[in-house]
Amino acid sequence: MNVDRPGDASFDDCEQVLKRVYEFLDNEIDAASSDAIRRHLAMCEPCLDKFDVEEAVKRSSGARDRIE
Repeated sequence: MNVDRPGDASFDDCEQVLKRVYEFLDNEIDAASSDAIRRHLAMCEPCLDKFDVEEAVKRSSGARDRIE
């Protein structure tokens, strides 16, 4: 899905959003990029589904690291 949003061109494309999802989850990107990704995820169910999986894996990995 391509989302028609002026000013957010780099995050209109699902591939671009999903490439940066870990940076987004780790708060390693600027606020404007985070906002653009958040808007894309709110409008794009396939990306949101993928994001939810990535977030669950990241949380699971973090919990495992704390246990070890």
